[in-house]
Amino acid sequence: MKPSYDPNNEEETTTQSQREARWRNQSLQYRVRSEAARLAKDSDNETKTDSSTNKGAETSTTTKTNVTQVNSNSQKHLPGRHDQRKHGRDQGGGSGGGGGAGGSGGGSGGADGDEGSSRAAAPKKIGKFDPLPGAPKLKNGNRGPDPRLVAVAEDYAKRNGIDFKRQAEYVKVDETRAKQIADAYEKMKDDPRNPAVREAYQDLIDQTTAQYRALKENGYDFWFYDPENSPYSIPTDALHDLRTNQRMGVFPTEAGYGSAESAEKLDVDANPMLADTGIQWSYGSPDGPKKRVLANDLFRAVHDAFGHGLEGSGFRARGEENAWQAHVRLFRGPAVAAITSETRGQNSWVNFGPFAEQNQTASQEATVYAPQKVGLMPSWTWMLGRAGDMEDETKHVRLWENVKHYGEVEGIKQARQVIDHFGPGNEHKALIYLQQEIQKAAKSVLHAQNDDNTSSVKFSGFNKEQLAVVKNAVNAGRYEGMRQYYNAIIKSIHD
Repeated sequence: MKPSYDPNNEEETTTQSQREARWRNQSLQYRVRSEAARLAKDSDNETKTDSSTNKGAETSTTTKTNVTQVNSNSQKHLPGRHDQRKHGRDQGGGSGGGGGAGGSGGGSGGADGDEGSSRAAAPKKIGKFDPLPGAPKLKNGNRGPDPRLVAVAEDYAKRNGIDFKRQAEYVKVDETRAKQIADAYEKMKDDPRNPAVREAYQDLIDQTTAQYRALKENGYDFWFYDPENSPYSIPTDALHDLRTNQRMGVFPTEAGYGSAESAEKLDVDANPMLADTGIQWSYGSPDGPKKRVLANDLFRAVHDAFGHGLEGSGFRARGEENAWQAHVRLFRGPAVAAITSETRGQNSWVNFGPFAEQNQTASQEATVYAPQKVGLMPSWTWMLGRAGDMEDETKHVRLWENVKHYGEVEGIKQARQVIDHFGPGNEHKALIYLQQEIQKAAKSVLHAQNDDNTSSVKFSGFNKEQLAVVKNAVNAGRYEGMRQYYNAIIKSIHD
């Protein structure tokens, strides 16, 4: 009997060679696309007629469309949800996006590390640099966010007017939605000359370049490694290098083209990710000879940093989903659609698309990778399944203090009612009873986080975990208020 495939099991089995196999496949696809585009151009030039014969013809105009208009017909109905059986065996790693983004992994499915951390725990506030609930412990020992990358991301967002809020959890892969996204990528038109597609991809390149410059300004460095001599044995070694040394080797997009291929063979019209950025990196070693950097190279590096490195996401199915969750928050405008096609779309296609079952057990040579397309999927592919936002510490403190104050008022009121109930001359009995109530209140504070009965707390707009925190704050305040009133009565008696 086949063991069931769990896309959220994050045990790292992906090798660096599997990851590079996907990149080589991507380069081959780029080469075929560029050659086909060049031949098409030559054919068009040969069949052009004299334009003078068309002088009297009426010139048609094309109205520029935006991303929403391009997708409006395909999002009349959001995809429904249905029960989904798990199938197959553990898959390799994600497809990688970014025209095969460098941070994306090779093979399909699977996960990144110790799954024990994803077990549900009592509600508690997440510290800024605590691992997200469910985040894996990767084999090289790293776990959780990279404080330096978080600081760079926050500074970049602030300087660029981006309301940046990190994800509140390390999400699990929703298999039903992932299959729907894979289907959307399959149906997506390869349409690089569409004005809306060109706008989205150019915006992706522009914002990626700005993010890269922010990394450089903060001491990060990138270089091309020789594909025949990779410095990394597993993909997470690159993240370890980035976290420890603030540098990372990148697999060059042009590796599949060979030295004889000229710049003209890279048809930017067919794929804008092949554009020369004007940036150069060392090749072969951090201090090797310089080589040009394409937009896709830049995206590989930046996505590894702000996608995988920011929260410590791995390179299997769940890790790839969380890399998209982390990185998409640093983008705005049309670029959001483009990065979703390049990452979430491609990874879903490999792991949950038409060849998903085959890819679960395939070798790196037999793995079927996502077709390289330049297009935009429907807007629901980047709107649905977004992780909640991490709340800032001041908001938590403010909420706790306000609710605790409410509890204090309630506690004082309750204590006063106890004293009034027993009446004059019975203060001793009243104090004994009040002391018992204070002890009950203290116990309720200790056990509030394990108490699911939060309906008595009259606060709207909170989820179950938040209600537990609110109830705990109310109980703490109630305890404090009753204790204060008790001490005040004792003092008045002694005086």
